[in-house]
Order: sequence, then structure tokens, then C-alpha cells
Amino acid sequence: MSSEEISLRLFSLVKHTFSKEISNKQVDRIRWHLYPEIRITHALDKPESSAKPISVLRTPNIIKIMDTQQELLARSLGEGHRIIHGVAGSGKTLILLYRCLHLAKDNNLKKPILVVCYNIMLAQKLKSLIKSHQLMVPVEITNFHAWCYKQAKIKNILPNSKQNFIENLEQAVITGFQNKTIAAEQYSAVLIDEGHDFKQDWLKILSGMVDSETNHLLFLYDDAQSIYQKKSSLDFTLSSVGIKAQGRTTILDINYRNTQQILHFATSIAFDYLNDHIEDNFKYHKPDAGGLQGQVPNMLVFDNHQQEIIHIIKWLKQQHHTGVSWNDMAILCPSTAHLSAILVKELRDSKIPHYFIASSEDKKRYSPQSDFLSIIPLPSSKGLEFHSVAVIDSSNIMGNSDNLSDEIKRLYVGFTRATNNLLVTLHQKNVLSRHLTSTYNQIYNNA
Repeated sequence: MSSEEISLRLFSLVKHTFSKEISNKQVDRIRWHLYPEIRITHALDKPESSAKPISVLRTPNIIKIMDTQQELLARSLGEGHRIIHGVAGSGKTLILLYRCLHLAKDNNLKKPILVVCYNIMLAQKLKSLIKSHQLMVPVEITNFHAWCYKQAKIKNILPNSKQNFIENLEQAVITGFQNKTIAAEQYSAVLIDEGHDFKQDWLKILSGMVDSETNHLLFLYDDAQSIYQKKSSLDFTLSSVGIKAQGRTTILDINYRNTQQILHFATSIAFDYLNDHIEDNFKYHKPDAGGLQGQVPNMLVFDNHQQEIIHIIKWLKQQHHTGVSWNDMAILCPSTAHLSAILVKELRDSKIPHYFIASSEDKKRYSPQSDFLSIIPLPSSKGLEFHSVAVIDSSNIMGNSDNLSDEIKRLYVGFTRATNNLLVTLHQKNVLSRHLTSTYNQIYNNA
């Protein structure tokens, strides 16, 4: 039957007719209500807090759901290796969760499912999202180095010295895998988030962890957010590490997380600093805006750090007064080690509940549902999102001032954590501050 004949047959079954057709936006609203699993924000729903909830039952002006391409992709991922290259805010992690839950209901899988990322806090977030679901297959959610530690401990090959422990741990696991001390094919499926932050040897191990009978591997990637490795990320072909997905790569280039104003600001700041890649499929794709219209991000220059902090505290109080819960706000900074004690004092004096993240243990204890303002280093914020974000000390150059690529990438990650409101403050005067302020002025005609 032709599509026209099928349509006529379907329409003949409808007893009532309507004078007007529904619009695409109305269709999306219907999908938003019928299929909660495809909501971009569904996985981040938060419990009631001390603040009045925002839009708990009210749908937003633009429905933030997977588009039909994403929904089809999430529902139709079959066996074999798959790659998803998605820009920040495109729903990569949501697709990963959807895929994980789908596989975890398959009684035919005899081995656990491994979900692995680089960032400790993202792993904590993924655990919190999975734990409420009933699963038929065990799911192990971890960051890569925690997984290495577990594997090495089981085989009694942990490094003896704490000096250079992480590097020695990596090498112990690599060697253990190569000499078959650590067994291959331990998992029915391996799902890799933040794939751009993984080294070549790591991916060789993880691809070898997939059961050859099931062969489920999902690799998610966005090179614009590669901020951990010193060299350019993925400067090798994926086929060289055992990921065989030629012809099975999907690019998601629509950002749904951020307002159009935040996305435009972030991409304008970062565009010239984002690296090309060896494979065409993985070169940087400037995201298309699919988000809400919103307020223009605010950038303010102060004379010192203390002035930054005082203004941010005032801004946070204003956000909370409008109904934003504390756990939907964050202060992001190049490094929490560089934040002065005045920040903690101001937060305490203002009676703002907060969680200060300075160590690996702090990251492991992070709970997205707890109603606390989070103070997070920029690299650790990857994979998270908040209604309102303040990026403090944004012109702090942590590395080489002759090459700002790493600093810009960290800022890009931080800026794109904000779904609605973004405040950027700085006080240090340097080449980075000049780039930030001149770009901001060019965008908003304030020069």
C-alpha cells in the first residue's frame, strides 16, 4: 500500500473530524505528555525543595524533548557498535540512559552492563538516575579510574606506592589486560559517555570488555568538551581501538539545554579555539539552537575577588527569591582551591545551604537531589546542568597563557551548564579577560 492509501485507511477509522490541523509545536506538546522518557529534562526532575518549584506541572514555552531523529535513534539502536557525536546539550546522556534501561530489561543478557565515563560527578548523577528503576540485568555505573581500581584490586595488581598512583594504576590495568590477567568480555554491553576524554589504551580495553555474542557498544562524544587530556582528544581513529562503527555514526547538532542567548554567547567565545579532528565525523560541529529564548548572559568585571563574591551572593539570593531551588544553582570556577575563604563565610552568613567540592571524596558524595547550592570546579561540572549558573574568576589562566584552548574549553563547558540564567564575573586582567570582554562587547554591541 502507498502512504496515501495508508493515510486514507487510518482517517476512515476516526469517527470525529476537526476543522484545523494541529501544528508541529502542538504535536510536540502531546509527545511531551505521552512519553516522559523522551523529555530532555525528564532525567533531571528534582524533588520538592525549600523553594517554590518552577514549572513543575506547567510545560515550557518550547517543549524540550528529543526531536524525532533522536527519539528514533534511541528506540532503534540495534546490536553492534554505535557512535553518537552530539554537541553540548543535545541529549547524549539521555540517549545513553534510555539505551541502558532498554538493555537492562533484556532477560537474554547473561552478563552485567557497564556504563563508564571520566567525570566522577557525572557518574554520581547517572547512578542517581538509574537507581529508581527496576532492572533485570545488573548495571555497573562508574568513572574510568574507579573501574580500573576495582579490576586491579580483584587481581591483586594495585600499585604499591601512592606516588604517581593514577598513572601506575592505568599501566597496571593495561598490562593486566594485555597479558590476560584481567579477563576480556566481562560485560554484555559497554556504554561510554564523555568518550572524548578517554585515551587510546583505555578504549582498547573497554572495547575488549564487550561480550562478542552480544556485541553492544555505545560511544558518545563531543570534542568541544574535551578538557582533561593534555593532548588533543581522540587523535587516533576509533577503528584502531576496536570500535567498529563505520556507517553507524549519528551526529546530533541541536542544543536543547541552553537558551539561545547562552548558546550564542558560549559558542562565540569558544569557536576559534576548538580543535579539528583526524576523522571528518568528529570535527567540531557548531550547534544549532533548539532551546528557549531567554535573558542575555551577564558579564561583569570587578576590581577584586571579594567584589565578585559579594555580587554573586546577591545574584543567587535573587534567583532563589524568584523560585529557583538551591540544587538548581551552581557556582563554577577554574579551581575551588583558588576560591578564598570569604566565599564560604558569605554563604554561611547568608544562610545559603551549600556543598563545596574540592576533593575526589567530595565528588563521590555529591547528590544531585540534595537541596544545596553546589560550588564546583569547571572540569567537574561536565554532564551536569543547572537553571542558574555563576562562573566566578573566569579570567583565571590555569595553564599556558600563550595557548588559551584549554581555558576556553573549560569555560565553554561551564557556560553550557546553565539552562536559563548565566552570570560571568572576572577581576584578573590578562589576555583571557580581553578575549572574554571584547567578544561579549562584539555580540551585544557594547563596544
